Amino acid sequence: MPHYHALYLSPHLDDAVLSCGGQIAQQTAAGLPVLIVTLMAGDPPARPLSAFAQKLHDRWQLDAATAVAARRAEDTAACDLLRADLQHWDIPDCIYRADPATGTALYNDGGAIFGSVHPADKQLAAELALAWRNCPRPKPFTSPPRLAIMRPPTHPPCGRVMADQHAHLLLRRLPPMLGGRGW
Repeated sequence: MPHYHALYLSPHLDDAVLSCGGQIAQQTAAGLPVLIVTLMAGDPPARPLSAFAQKLHDRWQLDAATAVAARRAEDTAACDLLRADLQHWDIPDCIYRADPATGTALYNDGGAIFGSVHPADKQLAAELALAWRNCPRPKPFTSPPRLAIMRPPTHPPCGRVMADQHAHLLLRRLPPMLGGRGW
């Protein structure tokens, strides 16, 4: 398994590229190997989209069958430009997740996305921890690496899992993308 100078955890497609692209470019230009792991890059389930997810797809002008594939291709192209290695995990984004018992969408409006983790989504942290065990580790650092976590419900579980698994990570809380308090 390769060792990387830096490991960027990107909760969603393009999060790391948009928020840390300059730093990633500096590292790879210096010949340092970098890995970006995008956690929520899975395809939507085969069932019909929730009204909220469909509204977002309409805004993006992408249909459900191609939206995530198109976003993965964009993320891959950006990582190629940055000369960073990339992993896309197969966990679907929160707008696609549903309560396993009822089939009801867990996050069905903008408020829900920036709110608390839905109780039916608590297993996400365990899924992330299991996947994280097989992820390449960065080389030891002389200063602690930083992991930036933003506010949507998919981000706090990411931060908790990584902090639990690797206490040496220095977590930096970023303000929510739409303003307000950090988690």
